[in-house]
Amino acid sequence: MDNDFSKKLETYLKSLQLLGGQYYNIYRELFIIKHSKAYLERGWNIRRHIHYRVGEDKFYADWLMFDHADTPVLCTFISKFLPKKEKEMLSFLENTFSKYQSIYSDVKGDFIKPKWMIFDEDGLYLQSPNS
Repeated sequence: MDNDFSKKLETYLKSLQLLGGQYYNIYRELFIIKHSKAYLERGWNIRRHIHYRVGEDKFYADWLMFDHADTPVLCTFISKFLPKKEKEMLSFLENTFSKYQSIYSDVKGDFIKPKWMIFDEDGLYLQSPNS
């Protein structure tokens, strides 16, 4: 969490961009770490690789953040360099988030409504209305 870590992270990201590595998984993972760090410093809880199961229904959440009210925020990183960025965003919202919302409701009840955030290289790109 120190400045040295942040500088190294930026160096790695710049190197990957110069090498055309914006399509590699490591590029995505480093940006998730970078963006998570900013929210972690604000007191949010960050969780990665969470599995939910309700009966036979399963869901894998790659990146979850919980705000100060403990509201779950399902997050994703979609590179602005992807040729089909809009298609990826739509898939996240219509498929991934809607399934997560349904499963979370079954697990925790309807009293907490999950939110979503989409990040790109520049930071927060889109978020749930009323976030």
